[in-house]
Amino acid sequence: MRSDSETGFSADENDIGDSIEETAEGILTTLLRRIERRFFPGVRPVNGIEVVRNSHLPCRYVPAEKKIQIHAELAQFAKLSALIIVHELVHHKLQEADPNYAYNPYGPKFRDEIMELAKQDDYLRLL
Repeated sequence: MRSDSETGFSADENDIGDSIEETAEGILTTLLRRIERRFFPGVRPVNGIEVVRNSHLPCRYVPAEKKIQIHAELAQFAKLSALIIVHELVHHKLQEADPNYAYNPYGPKFRDEIMELAKQDDYLRLL
């Protein structure tokens, strides 16, 4: 068994950060799919959610990959993650409907979608 010269642990045991992020991605994927079913039933699901550390953004929707990225520091907070996922799914929904949407991502269409969600009791329970 190969060991790390600094810690003395086996190389696999040093991958704890990676396994934590993989676990977070699994939990967030379950949360993502529930939110998609509840709030966005007529929208094609995104390809997934990815926990990242190498981003200066807290979260983002990547249209080319149809994927949500969430920073690892935020991913540890379930309620905040749920709100972020809803936010990014609004971007996904609008991008799917209009490929030119990215030119005005926080315009009236985005605000209208958020206001419609805010009328739903389930959405208010996320707050």
